[in-house]
Amino acid sequence: MSELFRMHAPTAIAVKSQHAYFRTLFWRERSDDEAEKALQIVRRDGDAAAEEARLCLGDWSWAQGCELCAEHDLPFKIHTGLWGGNDRVPVDTIRSGNMCTLLAQHPETRFVLMHIAHPYSNELTALAKHYRNVYVDLCWAWSVDPFNACDFVRHYLHAAPANKLFIFGGDTVFPAVTLGFSVQARRWLTRALEGEVADGLISEKEAIALAGRLMEGNQYDCFRIESKRENITASLNSAL
Repeated sequence: MSELFRMHAPTAIAVKSQHAYFRTLFWRERSDDEAEKALQIVRRDGDAAAEEARLCLGDWSWAQGCELCAEHDLPFKIHTGLWGGNDRVPVDTIRSGNMCTLLAQHPETRFVLMHIAHPYSNELTALAKHYRNVYVDLCWAWSVDPFNACDFVRHYLHAAPANKLFIFGGDTVFPAVTLGFSVQARRWLTRALEGEVADGLISEKEAIALAGRLMEGNQYDCFRIESKRENITASLNSAL
């Protein structure tokens, strides 16, 4: 893991974990000795290894990833909430609140929690409000439940720092679908901000400025986009 970070961190934007698709988001600290014993069990038994051994090794590895993200100044993007597909999601294991111990244990790691942890979006707002290292990414949320995502934006803006909210992410490998998702996000964000203006909570000018931060500015700051572009350019030039 250390070698992979050393090789790719300078030109990487973030690290992403699909943890929630394979095991609970609940995390607890594991010692090196515990992880070593668990590793031997997993190596011996493979997929048939006891769940506790797999959870132990996973917890230890996850913590190493968090430390390396902090060391290399990379945000750690984590899937929270609803799975893709159907007929198989264990709703209790996908709660973002399961990670409270992890968030507290790694205060120097920037965690970007994805998909507004649907259907536990209020829980996610609480995490962003309380933990300085938690950011909220609405990627996919507009497609999963646009009415809930619209309400989430309004509630979030009155409860947690606006500079930690990311409105758009395509969450797809298809360019045409990304374009469609961007149109969807703009329409529903407009609806949310129009509601704030109509209720007299912000001015139209403030809403327009806020939209720019939510759609682009916050992400540029969190993911260090400009410095990464410089690193990528330097890397390409050195390869020529």
